[in-house]
Amino acid sequence: MLAHCAWAADAINSSEEALKAFTAIMRKSIEQRTGKKPPAEMKLDERTGASSSTSLEVYRRVKDTLLPSQYANAIQVGRMENLLPDRKVWVISHSENVYSVFNAVLDAKDGKLIFLWWIPEG
Repeated sequence: MLAHCAWAADAINSSEEALKAFTAIMRKSIEQRTGKKPPAEMKLDERTGASSSTSLEVYRRVKDTLLPSQYANAIQVGRMENLLPDRKVWVISHSENVYSVFNAVLDAKDGKLIFLWWIPEG
């Protein structure tokens, strides 16, 4: 998916800016993988939202949700250490369906994608 991207954007100050930054990251990832620009109309839909948080809150949620043996399959970008030290982040939540949800974490200071994980059902 977005396995090796950490492109920086500008500082993020709102949920709208966070969604725009994540869309730009997705578009760059698609272009890098395929060698083609994605369609201009490609955008996130109503299944996607952004909220302000702290990286420590995300760290705790991941630790409370996943067993260490699940990290390799669930964490698609970054490592747990990327969430420390604590700082302001924007969490992009996308629900493919009731069983498939991911959270992407963008650093609020520079818009960099620092972490992405699939949340297991249940």
